[in-house]
Amino acid sequence: MKNIMVGDLVRILNEWAVQNPWMKGHFGQPQVGLVIKDFGEIPQCVVLIAGEEKVIRKSSLEVLCK
Repeated sequence: MKNIMVGDLVRILNEWAVQNPWMKGHFGQPQVGLVIKDFGEIPQCVVLIAGEEKVIRKSSLEVLCK
């Protein structure tokens, strides 16, 4: 499981980029958000994206800044 914590700035990866890391730059402008809640052992967290809260799998997130 990824080491994602509350307060991390993250990039939300497209489902294809999660499976194929070489495709990260092939889907236009990536979404960026702020982790506002971590469910601990559950592999999901709440991310604030453009003023909207979304529950996202940790495997779809890439930490940009801690």
